[in-house]
Amino acid sequence: MRTGIVALLAALTCLAAAFPTSAEETSIRIVVHPSNGAQAFTRRELSDLFLKRTTRWPDGAAVHPVEPPERSMTRLHFLSGVMGKTAFALKVFWKRRVAEGHDAPPEQLPSDADVVAYVRGTPGAIGYVSPETDVTGVKPLPISD
Repeated sequence: MRTGIVALLAALTCLAAAFPTSAEETSIRIVVHPSNGAQAFTRRELSDLFLKRTTRWPDGAAVHPVEPPERSMTRLHFLSGVMGKTAFALKVFWKRRVAEGHDAPPEQLPSDADVVAYVRGTPGAIGYVSPETDVTGVKPLPISD
């Protein structure tokens, strides 16, 4: 039995190591429309934007969050490293919000390139992509804590 517990703990440690815990390790890049006046975001601000707790930018424009596909590594890094949530916890959150008559989750697009194209063409948009993604035409911003 002790060997089984040790093996389980080792497996959990490996699994935990697979998910980043700091913004620098998340392997994501935050992008906003070029007209956005923001200079950086905290994890809390990003969480509020993507959970639609914050729906307006300081200038009054509507926030339009957009995400890569649910099964992308970029999304997993964002959820664990920035929001501190699992994909399952986020699904439960949005099911509850929708059932209560609140807003729907952010739109999911098929690829990081589609996220960039949406953000480029939509004032008020914010998204996140992998660091390798071409972000020409959008404004990449750091995560500050």
